[in-house]
Amino acid sequence: MLKESATQETDSGKFLYIHTITEDIYRVMKEKGVTKADLARTMNTSPANITQILNGTRNFTIGKLVDIAQALNSTLTVKVS
Repeated sequence: MLKESATQETDSGKFLYIHTITEDIYRVMKEKGVTKADLARTMNTSPANITQILNGTRNFTIGKLVDIAQALNSTLTVKVS
């Protein structure tokens, strides 16, 4: 029972981080007038892949996050504290 509770807390923590990151990406896309299709073309990937990333259903790496930031001509700031 204790292990299950810890796993649920970890999963909800992951969800919060993923949600925050994807919301930031959506915000920048909106500010810059970039669609998912535009982002996919710039990153040489499919719109479906971008949708999966932004929906949180595709696990993506820090490298992919950097690629997204570069494709949006944005800065990426990561802080672990």
